[in-house]
Amino acid sequence: MQFLELLMKIRTPALDYFMLGISYIGTPVFITGLIVWIYLNINKRTAYGITLSFLVSGMICQGLKVIFRIPRPWILQSDTSRFYPVEKALATATGYSFPSIHSQSAATFCESVVHYNKKKPVVITAAVMLFLIPFSRMYLGCHTPLDITVGFGVGTLVNLFIWHLWNRVSRTRVSDGLITFFLIGFALILIFLGTSLSFNGTVEFTLMEDSLKTAGLSLGFAVSFFLERRFLRFSTDGSLPHKLFRFLIALGGFLLISALMKQIAQASAVVTILRYGLGSFWLFGITPLLCVRLGIMKTER
Repeated sequence: MQFLELLMKIRTPALDYFMLGISYIGTPVFITGLIVWIYLNINKRTAYGITLSFLVSGMICQGLKVIFRIPRPWILQSDTSRFYPVEKALATATGYSFPSIHSQSAATFCESVVHYNKKKPVVITAAVMLFLIPFSRMYLGCHTPLDITVGFGVGTLVNLFIWHLWNRVSRTRVSDGLITFFLIGFALILIFLGTSLSFNGTVEFTLMEDSLKTAGLSLGFAVSFFLERRFLRFSTDGSLPHKLFRFLIALGGFLLISALMKQIAQASAVVTILRYGLGSFWLFGITPLLCVRLGIMKTER
């Protein structure tokens, strides 16, 4: 807490907004958008590897959150005159504090991008963001150094495992079913953990909802991964207008599904899982199929 109190003393309005922007880059929503762009338009194999790391490490961190249930720093510090968060950062500080999802997301994405693309500008940009995103969460008062360290560590360790696995099996179709089964199984365990703790009153629904969102994303991706690898096998080639159109279809459909689910049903475990599961299936499964049908995407020969 002493380090966070020290950071609080250097806050300025301009620096607050800068750190809020950096922090947003590390959100799962923004990282997912970047992954979808790579998936549809740059390199599908690379996107699969990044997504596997992102989702597996995300599910592990969400599981740790509901197991340890450590409150946010400003809750741990009862003397609000000594420490308080940047108010505008509270919207991204959902759920428990430990470990940091922003740090996990930054580690899995930035490290994976460098692993698959070692061009100098990519390496420099990734290195800068690997430092700034976790630091921004401490500056904003949303996480302690321990939260940051564990989130970053989980992301890095999962990366090392996924890189080894994906490099061995990515060019074969033999392990598609096993990877799909593993993702679905992992997601179901996280759902069971979160809902069990919620139903017995140990964890409030709002504090475990993020775990259901991550599980839903993983379920939708797992099904899409299997179907695309076995039946569609699209190509990311195409003109820039076609690539932009693909991304807009993916983004628009995801936002529409999310809005409709919010309108037709109140928040619950089932609704949250369906909302993010269907949204993920749209991004990784329906969008490429639709783009092939529309003629703005081709299949691999």
